[in-house]
Amino acid sequence: MDKTTEGTPTDKEGSGFAGWADLKPSGNALHRGLLRRHMSMLAIGGCIGTGLFIASGSVLSNGGPGGALLSYIIMGIAVYFIMNALGELAAYMPIEGSFSAYMTRFLDPAAGFAIGWNYWLSYVLMVSSELLSVGMVVEFWLPNVPGA
Repeated sequence: MDKTTEGTPTDKEGSGFAGWADLKPSGNALHRGLLRRHMSMLAIGGCIGTGLFIASGSVLSNGGPGGALLSYIIMGIAVYFIMNALGELAAYMPIEGSFSAYMTRFLDPAAGFAIGWNYWLSYVLMVSSELLSVGMVVEFWLPNVPGA
């Protein structure tokens, strides 16, 4: 086996997904143990989150099932085009850092700084929002469990 194919993923399941299951861990070093399908399911679960379950009730009551479906389709198309544009930009001009590095390079360093801190702040607020959503779901399904 030559050095170019050593350690490359193999398709053991016949599903078309390349996995790293045949790699053995060496001592205490980190190793890749997740298959592509595991990563896909983690990504889908992270995108859905508890906010979808909480927010879907108000969307359905305000817009009905047709309005909810239409709004999810419109936002899905918008997110698709935004992510496609970001992917094209990353493929054309790969740079280290997140998308705020593109703001720094193409717009202004102050804009990159601001978008980086806004991104951090949005995740800090998202964590508290997710905790509130989990509390609401637990309170609904387990009413006898005292809330914090």
